[in-house]
Amino acid sequence: MVASLTTVGMKAAMKSVLEDLLTAMEKVLGIAEETRRLIKAIYSRLEDELGFGDLEPSPFSLKKYQVELEQILPRERSSARALPSR
Repeated sequence: MVASLTTVGMKAAMKSVLEDLLTAMEKVLGIAEETRRLIKAIYSRLEDELGFGDLEPSPFSLKKYQVELEQILPRERSSARALPSR
């Protein structure tokens, strides 16, 4: 972003950053799902092997953050299109 001193350059850099964040979020969602499955398996083993009663892990959701990122990116794309080309 340092090299992007114009409005057009800054908007392009911000768009790139947001797209990178969205890509990272997709990876994080995959890891979170895998972690959720592992935790569920651990809780199941605790219940089966040690006799713990109906244990249910606390849900953790990244959906809120994913939705926010997906809402920001289209706005950034539409404001970049509104700029006059030079």
